[in-house]
Amino acid sequence: MKRSQCDSRGAGGSRVKLSLMLAFAFEAHAAEDSHALAKGSPTAAIAFDEIARFVPAGTPAPSLGSFREDAAVIAALPPLVIPKQHQLDFSAVTALASVGGAMSLFGMSGAIPGLVFQHAAKAAGSVAVRANMADLNKQKEDYASGKSARQRTGVLAKFAYFHGWSRAELIPGTAKLDKPDQGVRFTVDDASQSFIVARTPPVGDIITATSAGVRGAATLVGVATVETLPEEQVEGIAVRGYRTSGAITITRDSFMCAAGPHHVTETEFVSDLSDPRYDPAQDASAAQPLVTACLIGNTVSHREPGRLVLFRIVMVDDDTPAAFGIALERGNIRLLAEQDEALFQPPPGYSEKH
Repeated sequence: MKRSQCDSRGAGGSRVKLSLMLAFAFEAHAAEDSHALAKGSPTAAIAFDEIARFVPAGTPAPSLGSFREDAAVIAALPPLVIPKQHQLDFSAVTALASVGGAMSLFGMSGAIPGLVFQHAAKAAGSVAVRANMADLNKQKEDYASGKSARQRTGVLAKFAYFHGWSRAELIPGTAKLDKPDQGVRFTVDDASQSFIVARTPPVGDIITATSAGVRGAATLVGVATVETLPEEQVEGIAVRGYRTSGAITITRDSFMCAAGPHHVTETEFVSDLSDPRYDPAQDASAAQPLVTACLIGNTVSHREPGRLVLFRIVMVDDDTPAAFGIALERGNIRLLAEQDEALFQPPPGYSEKH
């Protein structure tokens, strides 16, 4: 089968936009579309860190066992600060201009010195405006550079699950804590040492959300080829490896791919640990191999649904100019116990914002 090219949008700005969308929104989609925040397994008690990365054509993909090295690179990046134009203080300039105006008006020492004050005030104001714009442009350059760096390195997020409760840190210094059985959700901000509370009626059966309607845009062509890989160790945890390849057809444009046929190769290493995000009633379509390759946010195992994936690389239209990949790495995996319940509460001393 002839491999299709991704949409011609991929060669220009829209492809860059898609890659940034993946870098910054991968975990947000995982949290909302795959209900990572809306649900947690009633029996899960586990925490892990996660790196999601877009892999453009010609860019080396991460390797199995590189999580700690990749996480260190991300942690070393400077904070990403949204550009904000500072409000200028023109009080000194206004005072200077008013002195000049008064001198001109009342003839104090003649009109010329008064005009000199006014021109000086105007020049000072222009300098302040130019400096402010230069600072804003520098902020924009730093922001663009930071986004570009994160596109290359991926985004590091932190998750924890404890008997139906969940904690997600998608942005450093900000955590979302969800306790559905108590009908409460916290948004914690470390910078201001504060938190916001959203309250809903407590539920016994945790409500889930699904994006199955979007997943229906892709179908598998023929039968996928599955190769069993040798067992490996990831941070001391045994994982089983699979390489699955085949063709899919996209019936309509779907995030990363245009409508039409695409070739997909997926390499997945899965552990015996239970996946706290997996819900067999909601995730049956997400567990199908290859068909979710063009979507954002799917982290469910395709070879052993319900087991926790520790490493996965999905390559679409490899060996073509439109090739791209999506990488998922997990590390810092630890089981939680009763003493870890504090992870799901705002820290002591933090104040509630109303």
